[in-house]
Amino acid sequence: MTDRRENTLVEGPPRRRRRVPLWVKVTAGLVFVFVVLPGAYLWWGGYCAERELQTRIAAIRTAGEPIDLEDFDPVFVPDDQNAYLAFVGAAQAVEVAEVEGNELGVLDDSSLARRRPDLVKQIVDANAAALGLARQARALPGVDTGIRMRSPAVSMLCPDLSPLKRLGELLCATAAYRHHTGDDREAVESLRDVLRLARVVDETPTFIGHLLSVSIESLAMDTLESIAPGLRAGRKDVGTDASEDARRQVMLLTAELLDKTELEGGLLRAFLGERALMLDAARCTVDGTLSMSEIYGDSPTGPVEFAQNMLARLRWKRELPELVDAMTMNVDAARRDTWPEAKKKAYVAGEGKFFSRSWKFRQPSLVEVLIPSLNRGVMLHFKAVALRRMGAAALAVRLYEADYGRRPGTLGELVPEYLPAVPEDPFADDGSAIGYLPNADPPVLYSIGSDGVDDGGEVHLNRRGAIDWEEELPFFLNGDRDEVISRHAEAASQPGE
Repeated sequence: MTDRRENTLVEGPPRRRRRVPLWVKVTAGLVFVFVVLPGAYLWWGGYCAERELQTRIAAIRTAGEPIDLEDFDPVFVPDDQNAYLAFVGAAQAVEVAEVEGNELGVLDDSSLARRRPDLVKQIVDANAAALGLARQARALPGVDTGIRMRSPAVSMLCPDLSPLKRLGELLCATAAYRHHTGDDREAVESLRDVLRLARVVDETPTFIGHLLSVSIESLAMDTLESIAPGLRAGRKDVGTDASEDARRQVMLLTAELLDKTELEGGLLRAFLGERALMLDAARCTVDGTLSMSEIYGDSPTGPVEFAQNMLARLRWKRELPELVDAMTMNVDAARRDTWPEAKKKAYVAGEGKFFSRSWKFRQPSLVEVLIPSLNRGVMLHFKAVALRRMGAAALAVRLYEADYGRRPGTLGELVPEYLPAVPEDPFADDGSAIGYLPNADPPVLYSIGSDGVDDGGEVHLNRRGAIDWEEELPFFLNGDRDEVISRHAEAASQPGE
């Protein structure tokens, strides 16, 4: 009988499982909680945000509004029909600094022709070629700025528009000088040149372009204020060719000043362009085409900051629809006829949940980084609107005065022969007309200003000694703004004032 031996596995003592150190568990938990979960949340949020963004873009396109950079490509205009190129050529021909006695190149002073007619004569004579080119440019029908915005648009070099501002200053100085020498027909024509220049500059689909246009308009209105009281406008009962021609020129200028599409369309075009520019900048930042330093200018470096940048890009992707919404608020504001309505609609930086300026501990919102508060610029736009309307009313008052030997008692007396309607004040929220004080010292047209309070045309000076137009925006019918400022400054300096 054979013994069977069972093979048995002899087991040693049980092995102890290796324990994961506590610090590893804690670290893994922290990474999961503070990195994985937020990253997944931001990734999923970015996916949903992209869907929301496409929905908003589709709605904008359905409304017939431009949203892509290519949508703002100007229609091609032949060079010989392009007013923009012609005005650029005129600006390049300006030679102001070369005039003896004008080392500073001073031109943006509406009283210069009255105080230094000899100097302005030298400037006008030296720039006969530039002035002739500007007059030819005004007659050209087309405008092609040559700007073709392409991504990344923030890196594109926009054309230098400052020479065009200089050309506007020259044209205004010329208008004042022509009036001083008795050539009011040419003075009015020079002002019309300035208005056309401003409209051409306004074809640039950026807010900067619109603000430059507004600045040029303001120069023209300063000049008009100084020459309107003594403008030789002709009398309707004279019937001579010269008189009829003078009245026709003044009425053409009045109509241009009252044309709503001239200026107000520029603000809308600017905000539509800014919306596309901001969306492109945001997308380029999110996908890494633009670095954070190109947006911030001096973004910090290091591993912590690198991680912050990566998380910021994911977070910013979620905020793209928010960015479009904020800029669409500004587009909506640009469609409003008054400052109070526009102010209610416009996006205001620094308000609400978006506001954060801490880089170290919290990344700023995409909206806060890319969209500054544009309220000040919108306010300047409505200032220009008010000045245009008061300029038109001042011309109508001058025509009435030429016919009847006195100013009208009310602006209503100018309708319909001199004005189609009494111009409304764009700073009033109730449709009120611009103010008119024919018997004041000095007589004045005025807007209530951005504070919305009617002070009865009272002049307020700011800390710099200039008129504080935010409280009251005057248009003096005696043409001597400097004298009014000097009088109020002297009164304010008296004891007890």
